[in-house]
This record gives sequence, structure tokens and C-alpha cells, in this order.
Amino acid sequence: AGDKSYEDLLKTLPEIRGDLSRVRLAMEYISRGGDPERISDLLSWRDFEEFVSKAMELSGMDVAKGIRAPPPRGFEIDVLGVDRVSGIALMVDCKHWGRVRGISIASASMIERAKRALSRCDLIARILESFREARELYLAIVTLRETSVRSHGNVFIVPIYRFRDFLQNIKLYSEELGIEPLPNPCSPRYSLDSYLSR
Repeated sequence: AGDKSYEDLLKTLPEIRGDLSRVRLAMEYISRGGDPERISDLLSWRDFEEFVSKAMELSGMDVAKGIRAPPPRGFEIDVLGVDRVSGIALMVDCKHWGRVRGISIASASMIERAKRALSRCDLIARILESFREARELYLAIVTLRETSVRSHGNVFIVPIYRFRDFLQNIKLYSEELGIEPLPNPCSPRYSLDSYLSR
């Protein structure tokens, strides 16, 4: 079904040659106002992560994908981006769900992983050096499909077609939804001791 979807999508963008990767084609399709529902058949979860990381790079962020640390205090980050200008870091969990489900469980799990990751921020900074420049960290779950929930706990829930707007307006979204960022203990502004004592 995936190849048929790819061919169908190419037909909707006739001026594009068929040598684009699925991710590039999907980005082009959505940037022209295409239906993100169609993309779910086209992209695998790995493609979806690539799609999200490219969108973050295009918004000017330094980006790292697939950051993993073994136990104890193990964690996994799908995509991490740092905007050096604003001093904001964004940790993204990519949910390639057909239907949006389990938001509360996914949000709670993400908050726990973020806390473990921040307790080992030196490891993150070795992978993404600019992470030290980020004063604060926001968490977001990016989904392929629309959801009526815009946040859960301290986590943004963002459908992919709104992701570009979200990246450009994180502070506005955070004020509107009352989401507080986590302080980055790797930033010179915070010490690891003050973070762990919270």
C-alpha cells in the first residue's frame, strides 16, 4: 500500500520529479496545504522522525535524533532541537499513530524520560553541543493526525500540519496553554544540584 500511496502523492504534485525521498515529498505536500491524513500511509515511523527533525532544522534549530542512554537513569529522545537565539530546547516524541490514543500515558512517560535525560544533561551536550546554551526545555508530542487535546500535563500535543507554526510561536503557545518549561541544568544559569533537589 505504501508504494501506491507514494505514486498517488506524486500525481498530486505533477511538477515534482519522482526522485524525492518520501520525507521530502511529504514535506512538500504538507507545505502546499495537502491533507496530513494521506501522509500516514506514506511514512514509516522512521520517516516521520526524519520529517519532524527536518522541520526543526528548517526553523533554525540545531537538531539531534535518536539520543539514547543505557540504564541506570536510561532514557530515549526521538528528536531534540535547540534554538540558540531564544535559548529554548525542544524535546519531541514522534507518534506515528493512526488514531490519537493514550495521550495521558504518553505524556506522563515523556515527562519522566525528560527528567532522567536532564539528570544526565552532560551526555546530551556531548551529542548536541548547543544544548548547553539552552536555558529551558519544552516537551512536545507530534502526531500525524488532528487531536482535540492541545496539551496534557506539561507536554504540548501538536499535529504535524501545525508543527511549523508551533516552532515559530512556542512562547505564545506556552503562555496560552500555561505550560512551564523545565530548567536546563546544563545551562550555566542552573546547577545540577538545584535541579535534583526539586
